[in-house]
Amino acid sequence: MPADQVHISSLVVHVRPECCAEASARIAALAGAEIHGASETGKLVVVLETAHEGDILTQINLINEMPGIITTSMIYHEIDIAEEA
Repeated sequence: MPADQVHISSLVVHVRPECCAEASARIAALAGAEIHGASETGKLVVVLETAHEGDILTQINLINEMPGIITTSMIYHEIDIAEEA
């Protein structure tokens, strides 16, 4: 596995609406996680950047264990490999 690869994944996280602010803050605090959208009904669009494919599942499990999270679905996954110059 090349050391210069990045796994980019997008997730939809369904959160109880009353927990959305707290869940958003907790998710944003995870390494490599960014929230790119939120709805009033409790849906968050999250992008993860990780060094290893297994880290994606680790982050999803951490999110699913957070208070107020209903479910997390991975929508997209891409491996970006830096080309040698």
